[in-house]
Amino acid sequence: MPESPVLSVSCITYNHAAYIGQALDGFLSQRTDFPFEIIVHDDASTDGTAEIVRDYERRFPHLIRGIYQTENQYRLEKGRVTRIIRSAIRGEFVALCEGDDLWIDPDKLQAQVDVLRAAPELSFCFTNAYNEYDGGRREDYVRGWLGPEIPPGPFTQKDIVARNFIPTAGVVYRRERLERFPEPLRTTLAFDWLMYVALASTGPFAFLDRISAVRRVHEGGVISKKGLLVKIDLNLELLRQIDEITSGHYASVLLGRRAELDRMAIRMAVDMGRPQEGARYLKDMIMCSGIRRGMSVKEIAQYMILVHFPALGRRIHRARTGK
Repeated sequence: MPESPVLSVSCITYNHAAYIGQALDGFLSQRTDFPFEIIVHDDASTDGTAEIVRDYERRFPHLIRGIYQTENQYRLEKGRVTRIIRSAIRGEFVALCEGDDLWIDPDKLQAQVDVLRAAPELSFCFTNAYNEYDGGRREDYVRGWLGPEIPPGPFTQKDIVARNFIPTAGVVYRRERLERFPEPLRTTLAFDWLMYVALASTGPFAFLDRISAVRRVHEGGVISKKGLLVKIDLNLELLRQIDEITSGHYASVLLGRRAELDRMAIRMAVDMGRPQEGARYLKDMIMCSGIRRGMSVKEIAQYMILVHFPALGRRIHRARTGK
């Protein structure tokens, strides 16, 4: 009988034929003193991804288990894909990596499990990653969010509610912590950011400052190459859900971030020559009493001018800044 896995690698993939082989090679390169398994869920890819996964599974049957869909589950129901793969994993710990990302540190899993074993209070542990763009340019993911000086850990739930600075490919969490939540809530945690917030309610989380993964930003990415306003809308909705699952405990922090996103969206809409698209973000500023209280009348007037009289707004800006 093969040993029961201590850790399960959870990999969700769809139309990643150009990348999935590198992702699997990164999993297989891991050096650990514990057994682990690799669960790959292919969501009815049409580009040959499933065939690549099947080939790896034939060559490494003791490590890789594939789940192959004939109908795309993501389109059928929110959270279904993550529910399917979570039901298949067996490890005490779970490592996340999507099929278009990869691990470049063969000691990643060992280092993270060592940290979690040494500190039972921790709910999860994450490492740093590169954002890799078309053409090969790379940027430090965590420092892109937090700046060059990363605060000393461990982090708590309050640190993650307003900004998701955690690269998914860097995460290892305790499976038991997630299973504390009822199934209906676990389904709503399909989006990684919401899952980190929920996990952090069960204990702090640690950061290992090592680049262990590459997060690819490409045209086929589910989120990474969406339009900027689409990303802002998604983040605004996630902030609403975070407020709900944290029972309003961080309402002031979340309102501050919501106001920041509204301002950003209005400026982007104007810069793109579509100021009318900024109207709904302006409405959010005005109608939400919590946001409105944090802004001066003068500031709100400035955003009203940008949305309704963008040419005048740009002239005022040039007069003030000389640009």
